[in-house]
Amino acid sequence: QNISVSDTVFTGLVSGTKRGFWIYAHNGYGHDVKDEKATEVELNNVTFKNNKVSQGSLFVYDKTKLHMKGGAFDNNETTDIGGGAMIKSGTIVFEDVLFQNNVAKNNSKTTYAAGGAVYVDITTGIKQNGKDSVGDVTFKLTKDMAYTGNRIDSPFEGTADTYDWYAYPSGGFLFLDRYAKGAFDIADGVTLTIGTASATGEEDSIASALPNTKKDNGPEYSTLVKKGAGTVVMYGSMDKYFGDFTVEAGTFDVRKAWKSLGNTTVTGGVLSASNGITLDTMKAGTKLDFIQSGKLTVSGEGTVTVKSLKLANSAEATNKDRLPFVLIEKGGTLRADTIDVADNAGTVTLAGGTLET
Repeated sequence: QNISVSDTVFTGLVSGTKRGFWIYAHNGYGHDVKDEKATEVELNNVTFKNNKVSQGSLFVYDKTKLHMKGGAFDNNETTDIGGGAMIKSGTIVFEDVLFQNNVAKNNSKTTYAAGGAVYVDITTGIKQNGKDSVGDVTFKLTKDMAYTGNRIDSPFEGTADTYDWYAYPSGGFLFLDRYAKGAFDIADGVTLTIGTASATGEEDSIASALPNTKKDNGPEYSTLVKKGAGTVVMYGSMDKYFGDFTVEAGTFDVRKAWKSLGNTTVTGGVLSASNGITLDTMKAGTKLDFIQSGKLTVSGEGTVTVKSLKLANSAEATNKDRLPFVLIEKGGTLRADTIDVADNAGTVTLAGGTLET
C-alpha cells in the first residue's frame, strides 16, 4: 500500500498513549515478510510539533520505505526514547527536515533515556529473508540547516540492557541501538550543523548502544556513514558512539575534543577534529564483558586532520586485540600537529599512506 500526506501539522498529541503517527506496514510479527511488498510512505511538508507521547511522534515499524521532504520535528517530548521519531525498522529518508528542541526524558533511576530527536533500532520478531528487520535512516540535505536543542533528560546513570546490547543515557540528537544504520548525505556546498558551540553533555550528541558480545559471531555494531560532498559540523559529543563510523565523502568536522571508543574509518573526504581525538579503552560492562576500544583507519582517498592525536589505555587492557590503533593505508593521509601514544596503549602503523606531523 501507499500512503501520502502533505502540508499537514501533527500537534497536541498527548501522553498516556503510545499512538502518535504510527506506521505498521504489516501484521507480520513472528513471520518472514520477504514476499510482502514494502509500504511506501511520502510525507511532504509535514510538521510534528508540541507533542508529548511515548516512543516518537512518528513511529515506523515493519517493511516500510518512507521519504519525508521538508517539514520539521519541533519541540516534541517522549518518555524514554525517540523524542521526535522512533524507527524500529524500514528504510527512511529525512530530506531537508528540521529537528529542533526535541527531548526524550524520564524520571527513572533504573533505565535510560536516549534519542532526543531520533532513535533507530532493529526488529527481531519480523524477518526479511531470514534476517532481522533493520532500521536504516538517512539525513539528506540539499540546503544549509542546523539541528539544535535536541536533548535527553534523565537521572539515570550507568548502562541498561537493550536486549543483550547496553546503553547509556545518551544521544541527544541521534541514538543507534543494536546494529541499526544511519547516514548523512549532504549535497555539495551544503552544511549541516548539529548543535552549538555552547552544547554540553548529551545535548545534540550522537550515540549508540554498546555492542552485543555473542560468542558465536563476536561484537555486532551499529553503522553511521557520512556521504555526499557537503559538510557536517558536529558540535555535539560523539564520546558515546561505540559503533562503526565511516567518512566516504565531503567533510565531517568534529568541534569538541573527542574521546573515541568506536571504529572510525575514513575512505574519502576529510575527517577534521580541531580539538583533538583520544583513542581509548573502557570496560564495556556488558553481560559478556569485554574491552571496548577506539580505532582509526585512513585509506583510499581519505584524509584526517587533527590538532592532537592520543592513544590511551584507561581500562589497562592487556590483550593486544583490544588496544586502540591507527592504521594509515595506501592513499590515506593523516595530518596531526602532535601524536602521543601512552605506554601499552596500542600502535600507529604506516602501511603505504602518508603521515604529516
